[in-house]
Amino acid sequence: MPAGQGHWEDHFAAGNGFHRADAHEIWLLGEAVRPQPGARALDVGRGLGTYAAALAGLGYRTLAVDWADAAVAATRDRCGDLAPGALRVFVLRVSGDWPRDLRCGLGGRC
Repeated sequence: MPAGQGHWEDHFAAGNGFHRADAHEIWLLGEAVRPQPGARALDVGRGLGTYAAALAGLGYRTLAVDWADAAVAATRDRCGDLAPGALRVFVLRVSGDWPRDLRCGLGGRC
């Protein structure tokens, strides 16, 4: 049975994350996904923002979303030193109409 939103809220509020990417793994990511000018990245369910921050640091205009407020707050706290506009982080509320929620949550027409 999948864990619910409350589980993840508690998990991230306690300061927990998942696998911590080391410098070598971030280097491999950079080798695999070299951005072109204007490149964008979407990181969904990004936990504490390790990969979102790495993508933004590589030059991607990165949008990171999670449904746990604590994960979004932790990412904002950890990634405050990135260039303005390089990383945008939002809570994404998902209901039964998740495609509409995603579109609306990303500033699309609803």
